[in-house]
Amino acid sequence: FGGIFMDTTMQRMKWITDWEYVLGVNLLNPHGFHYTLEGPRKRDWPPSMFYQYPWWRFYGAFSEYVSRLSHLLSGGRHVADVAVIWPINAMFATYRPQERGPVGDRIEHDFNALTELFLRIHHDFDYVDESLLAAAPAQDGRLVVGDERHGLVVVPPMAHIQLATLERLERFVGEGGRVLGAVLLPGQAFGDDGLVDVRNRVGRLFGVDPKAVGRLDPEAALAVVERDHPGGGRTAFVAAASLSRGLPEARQRELRQPGVPESNRFVVEPQESGETRYLLTLEDGTTADIGAEVEAERRRIREVVADAVGRLIEPDIRISNPDVLYLHRVHDDRDLVFLVNSTGAPQRAEIGLRGDVRPELWDPSTGTTRPIVPWRVQDGRTVFEVELPPVGSAFVVPVPGDGVHVTALSGLEVDAVVDGCLRGHAAGGPVEATVERGGEARVVRADAGAAAEPIAIADGWELELEDRNALVVSEWSARAEDAGDDDWLPMVQGAWSYQIPTEPEGDYPIPVWYRIAFDVEEVPGRLELLIDGFAGIEWRLLVNDVPCDAAPVASGLDAQIAAVDISGLVRAGRNVLAVRLLLGGPTDGLLDLVKLVGDFRVTPAGAIGAASGPARPASWTDQGCPFYSGSAVYRATARLPERLDGARVFLDADAGDDVLEVTVNGQAAGVRLWPPYGVEVTDQVVPGENLVELRVANTAINLLSAGRRPSGLRAAPRLVVRRAVELEL
Repeated sequence: FGGIFMDTTMQRMKWITDWEYVLGVNLLNPHGFHYTLEGPRKRDWPPSMFYQYPWWRFYGAFSEYVSRLSHLLSGGRHVADVAVIWPINAMFATYRPQERGPVGDRIEHDFNALTELFLRIHHDFDYVDESLLAAAPAQDGRLVVGDERHGLVVVPPMAHIQLATLERLERFVGEGGRVLGAVLLPGQAFGDDGLVDVRNRVGRLFGVDPKAVGRLDPEAALAVVERDHPGGGRTAFVAAASLSRGLPEARQRELRQPGVPESNRFVVEPQESGETRYLLTLEDGTTADIGAEVEAERRRIREVVADAVGRLIEPDIRISNPDVLYLHRVHDDRDLVFLVNSTGAPQRAEIGLRGDVRPELWDPSTGTTRPIVPWRVQDGRTVFEVELPPVGSAFVVPVPGDGVHVTALSGLEVDAVVDGCLRGHAAGGPVEATVERGGEARVVRADAGAAAEPIAIADGWELELEDRNALVVSEWSARAEDAGDDDWLPMVQGAWSYQIPTEPEGDYPIPVWYRIAFDVEEVPGRLELLIDGFAGIEWRLLVNDVPCDAAPVASGLDAQIAAVDISGLVRAGRNVLAVRLLLGGPTDGLLDLVKLVGDFRVTPAGAIGAASGPARPASWTDQGCPFYSGSAVYRATARLPERLDGARVFLDADAGDDVLEVTVNGQAAGVRLWPPYGVEVTDQVVPGENLVELRVANTAINLLSAGRRPSGLRAAPRLVVRRAVELEL
C-alpha cells in the first residue's frame, strides 16, 4: 500500500488487495507502520497503517478480510488453462541502452495488452519461462508444468525464441496441443551455435507466409489465420499491426505513424467519477476526445482474440462481464472461484460453471455464506448471475446438485436452502419461484403480507466528535529576527531559507519569527496548538504578544507531536500566534501546517465558532468540521411499529467510502469497512423507540494535509422491515 496517500480508505486498500489476490498473490505484507508522523515523516510514502490513522481501531477487521482471502487462496491447485511465454529473451535480444526501438516497443506494449485481454476474456494463465516450457511433458493434449495443465500455449509478440522452445511447440501440436501467436512471430531462434533462421518452421507452425515472420507489418489488417495439425493439434495467429490500442488506426494514419499506437499527443485522464477520458492533441493545438474510438477499437480487438482463443480451447469458466475478474482453485476436489469487481461501479455478470451443481456465494467481507438463486443448467453448465458492489469481491463455491433447480425467483432475498425449502426475507406481497426437477417445472408461491415502507431517519440527529476538532492554517508570514518590520514574507510549510528570495546573509543558527493569524467568533473552553514540524534548535511561542509558558504535553494524535494549551490567551476576533524558531540549518523552519485543536466548530468564514449545533445526517466537513480526521458518532432515535411479528429489520446507510460501525440500543450490530453499508439489526431493535448510533471513521488527510475530503454520513439512513418467508421446493 506504499504511496497511496493520506486519504487512503479501507476500500482503496481492499481494491489493491483484491487486484493482487485475483492475480495469484496469497500473502500480504503491509507497507509500513510509522512510529511517528511528526514533521516531514508524514509525507514519507504514506499511508502509515498505524494508530495515527482514524480507521486504525478497525484494522483488525481488515486483517480478517485479508486472512479469509489468504486462507481460501492458499493450498490446493490453481486452474489455468493457458500458458503465456515470458518474453524476456526476446526483450534482451532487442535491447539497446538508452534507446527504444519499434520491435522492443511492440513486444513490451503488446505483451501488456495481451495480458489485459486474457484477464478480460476470462482465460486465466500463468507466465511460463522458456526453459520450463521446453522441458515440460504433455498429457492428453495439455502441457504439464508443476501442478498446472495448460491446454493452450500463447506466443506473445516476439522476434526471437529459444530453439528448444520452438521444437517443443512443434511436438506439442503433434500431441494434440493448441498454440496461439499474435502480431509478431519469431523469425530467429537461439541455438547452441548461435542464431538460427526459423522463419520457414514458424510459418509452417502457424500457417502463415514465412516472409511475414519476424517482422512488423504496420498495415496489417486485423484477422486470424488458423491451421490444423496431424495429431489433433491446432494453431492460430492473430494478425494485426498491434494489440495495444492507444491511438486508433485512423488516428495513427493522421499522425503519419501507421502501426504505432503510442504518442505523446495521446493522454489518458482518469476522472473522479471512475470513468476515463482519452484525449488527442491535434496539429492545430486543439484537443479531441477520442474515447468512443478507443473503446470501439479495443472492443474489436478483444472480440477477435476471444473468438480465436475460444476456437482453440473451451473456457474453464464463462463470465459475461469483462470487468469481473476471476481466479479458480481446487481444494480437495472442491472448486473455489474468486470474483473481483475492479471498478467503482456495481457490476453484474452471468457465470457458467461446468456440470450440474448448486452455487453458493461466500462473502469474504463479512464471513457469511448464502445460496445463489436462481440457477439453471444449460449446455452442460450451471448458469447463474452474480452482482458485485463497487470494488466488490466474492467466492463462488459449487456444491453437489440434487436434480432440483430454481430457475426463476421473484420478490425474495434467499438466505438458505435447507430441507427442501428456500428460506429468506421479502419486503412484502407475493413471492414465487419456478422449480425444475426431472425436466418438469412448477411455480411455488407464498404471501409475505403487507409491505412496510422504509423508515428514513432524517431528523433529530446529534453529531459527537470523539476527538478534538481542528482548524488548519496553511499560510503565514516570516522574517529573520534582525530584519525590519517591513521584511515579513508570505510563507507556506517548508524550509525557511528555501522560500526567501536570496540566501541568508548571516551564518546559522539564525532566529526567525513566524506570524500566524486566525479568527475566533466564540472563545472555546479549550484550545491547543500542535507542535508539529517545528524544525530548529529551539522554539518559543507568543499568543497575541503574550508569552505562552504552558508545558507541551502528549497530543494523543502521535507519540512525537506535542500540544500546548493556549486557551487563556485567546480572545474573540483576530488572534496572532508568534513562533520564534532558532534554525540550525537551511532545511529547518516551520515544516508542517499549523494545527489548532479543541472543542469548537469552524464557521463558514473559517473562524473558530461555537462547539456544537444542530446536526444533519450528512458529511461533517459541511457541519463545522472541514479539517477533522477521526471518528464521530451520529446519534438519533427511530420508531418502529409496535408489532414486528417476527419481522427482520435492516439498517441501510451511506458513509461514502469511510468505515461505519452500527450500534442500536447500546448493542453492537456490525462494522462495515466499505460499501455496501447495510447491517441487519433484528437482534438489537425493539418495537417503538430505538436509539441508533452510527460511528464513522474517515482518513488522515483532513487534518494532516488540510484536505477537505467529505467524511461521515452522506445521506439519511433508513430502517427497512422485511418479512421472513419460506418456500417449499
